[in-house]
Amino acid sequence: MMMNSKKLVSFCCLSYNHEKFIRKCMRSIWSQEYKNIEIIVLDDGSSDGSLRVINECKNESPCSFNIITQENSGGKVGSNFNKLINASSGDFLFFISTDDEAVSDSVSSKVELFESDENLAFTLNTYIETIDENSNVIDKPYIHKEYVRISSINELLELEFNALGSFYIQGGLFKKSVIDDIGGFDDDLIGDDIILRTKLFKHIINQAPTLSFKLIDTVGVRYRMHDTNIHKNSLRQSILIHEWFMRYFKDRIPNKTMLVWLNHAYAYTVNNNLLEDAKKLISILIDYLPYFDQEEKKKITVNFFNSAKVRAYQLNKTLDLNKEFVLKILGDMMIEKNNNLYIEESQVQWFIEYLLDRSYKSELTLDKIYKSFSWRLTKPIRFLAKIFKKFS
Repeated sequence: MMMNSKKLVSFCCLSYNHEKFIRKCMRSIWSQEYKNIEIIVLDDGSSDGSLRVINECKNESPCSFNIITQENSGGKVGSNFNKLINASSGDFLFFISTDDEAVSDSVSSKVELFESDENLAFTLNTYIETIDENSNVIDKPYIHKEYVRISSINELLELEFNALGSFYIQGGLFKKSVIDDIGGFDDDLIGDDIILRTKLFKHIINQAPTLSFKLIDTVGVRYRMHDTNIHKNSLRQSILIHEWFMRYFKDRIPNKTMLVWLNHAYAYTVNNNLLEDAKKLISILIDYLPYFDQEEKKKITVNFFNSAKVRAYQLNKTLDLNKEFVLKILGDMMIEKNNNLYIEESQVQWFIEYLLDRSYKSELTLDKIYKSFSWRLTKPIRFLAKIFKKFS
């Protein structure tokens, strides 16, 4: 079925190093049953041949095709999508990454719903289909069991909070005027899907209760799984969830999934000796702890450190330093067994290696250490180490 409604649909396409997949994505858009469309592609400073392919596609495109180029934003997906929204002319918005593929009836099935309900704010697909780098289906289309019970916008918001997600914005169709009303994504946060959905749900609940939504039990987009997917970065996910929580749900208690994600990210940073990233996660933990009672704090803190597969290193064998000097510097974190000093790898192995490097350890004094930027930055680590030592 070919549809030529007067309503224009803007495909907001975000690209970063998707050279291998862009053409497949564009062909899936060109193949839409609904023909009144425009394409806007933002390339976020790709280092591969993405921009070349995008320009080739523009020359081949049967519909309006605009390109936005910029230096890499550092993964600010929400800010980049806002630029696409601002450049769009459509009545409806369709968000997609250029490594994914849209199903041929994804737009037509939704426009029909909008035309029959003027209060409709957005429609979304409940079924998910994942494909590999060669567009082979990895999993048969499936539906999250939570969707079966969803009948109100309040339930969608609860699902968003408890599951840290509800649906992919890719494949959904959004009324542009409503997205404009909520201010689109948040430019200053690294989150995208979860930010837009939360703002949209809260807007309907608090400011526009007459607006409605529709769930469609079909596949709208084929989501490609590959090694460079941003969502696979556990550190990034924990940071964006923390930002989202502190802005939109700080009056609630952090849920179990948030803590599990944080533990996984911490384990990754510790096992890869990522000092600065580990400190970011410890700061997030410190923000979460006041929400819990003393017994819960103990359990959460112990689980956090244990998640990193803590190993004790015998300090005497790795550093040529006398016991008294080491105890003065890192006494709160030391473990003494059988007259030997041990230190927990998950807490300060990388800190010691940085602070007491053999090339300059002879020049170190306690005064220099205590005044150093590194010592001040790791104050939260020493604080949590005391808690961990007390409760273990």
